[in-house]
Amino acid sequence: MASVGQTEKLMTIEAYAALPPSDTPTELVKGRVVEVNVPRQRHGEVCAAITAIVRGYVRQHGLGRVMSNDAGVITRRNPDTLRGADVAYYSYHRVPQGEIDARIYLEAKPEVVFEVRSPDDRNAQILEKVAEYLQAVVLCV
Repeated sequence: MASVGQTEKLMTIEAYAALPPSDTPTELVKGRVVEVNVPRQRHGEVCAAITAIVRGYVRQHGLGRVMSNDAGVITRRNPDTLRGADVAYYSYHRVPQGEIDARIYLEAKPEVVFEVRSPDDRNAQILEKVAEYLQAVVLCV
């Protein structure tokens, strides 16, 4: 039992990245590891459709990168928050061409994030996530 005045040690994104793989999907929210639901097939189908459309346009015009599959987006530091965007677009201005280091999460923020609503999602949770993205300088969610 924690004593009065004892504070909980919050996790950093770097410590979160070093955790062993988990069978349960998680996000880091204000320094705490939070379990999130495993998306259902319809969710994946909608994400795939968005990715295909956006990626096709972005590639055709040489604009940047499109990421999906809950690729981590740092929305805040101290305490650290890392959200899994369903689909995100990063211009080459924010993330230059070339290989991305697979061992780290990008400090750059995407210009656009697509979040696909699932039946289990609650409005308050969705709005909190949208607000985090916008405060992190994502231009459109």
